[in-house]
Amino acid sequence: MAEYYYLESENQIGPVSKGDLRALLEKGAVTPQTPVFRTGDKEWQTAHYYRELAVDRKVVATPSPDRAKTDPKPVKGNPLEWISQERRPERAEIAWMVIIIGALIAGYFLFFYSTTVGTDSHTNVNNIGLMLNRLLGSIVGMVTIVVGVILLVTDTKKPSK
Repeated sequence: MAEYYYLESENQIGPVSKGDLRALLEKGAVTPQTPVFRTGDKEWQTAHYYRELAVDRKVVATPSPDRAKTDPKPVKGNPLEWISQERRPERAEIAWMVIIIGALIAGYFLFFYSTTVGTDSHTNVNNIGLMLNRLLGSIVGMVTIVVGVILLVTDTKKPSK
């Protein structure tokens, strides 16, 4: 049968049986965070690490008289501060995305699309249509880049110190 040791004010207490240690946990003399060593183990663990020491949750240690007299202090601040908020992209990140998308659109219509426009006199009608597409696509790309630059320049968020 395993024997247990526990620390109380940096003093090693034990050996104690599993039943005795469970009784101490139920009374509140030993807390779930108290360091406990079981014979055969390699290192100390907290008491709640050992399942065999689990106490009935219905049993509640009675508070000490000093603790019962104190009034609870109200919690200041937002009680939900510890919950992580969903990360949203900052305005500068969005601006850079818009600039990149605009550059891709403008680049496609200015460079890639321009290679399809021929100089053959028989295809002048098609060339006008292609040139209009190229012009409109380039304008859309450039406007997108300008919007991205405006977003980037007008970023009102001040750098934190």
